[in-house]
Amino acid sequence: MPKSKEISLELRKKTVEAHDKGEGYTAISKCFTVSRTAGRCIIAKYKETHSVRNKPGRGRKRKMSRTLERKIVRDVSKNPRTPAKMIVADLASSGVDVSRDTVVRALHRGGLQGHRPRRTPLLRERHIRGLPGNI
Repeated sequence: MPKSKEISLELRKKTVEAHDKGEGYTAISKCFTVSRTAGRCIIAKYKETHSVRNKPGRGRKRKMSRTLERKIVRDVSKNPRTPAKMIVADLASSGVDVSRDTVVRALHRGGLQGHRPRRTPLLRERHIRGLPGNI
């Protein structure tokens, strides 16, 4: 069964207070309409950490640090024609294994976007003859 929405902080506090008063897991689950397992987990977490807040550090860790992202943005700002593949190769040589998309996302967060050079038509012979000084 998939997880439902997260139990609010207030409800977690009330669950712990009820347990401190001596109520059992079944009574707590009926009173606050949470499953018995959820109530037990909230109380176990409170006993371990003395807090009902979520533990820090949830979610996937970043492959690149913020310092490294700023360095990439700075390098590309100095030399805007640097391709993302070259940046990936430089990072790989220094031991950081990231994809091209990760580098592009870091540049986007830094306010840099990729652009193609404007295409200009080639000059034809009649154009060259029409320039001043060419007769």
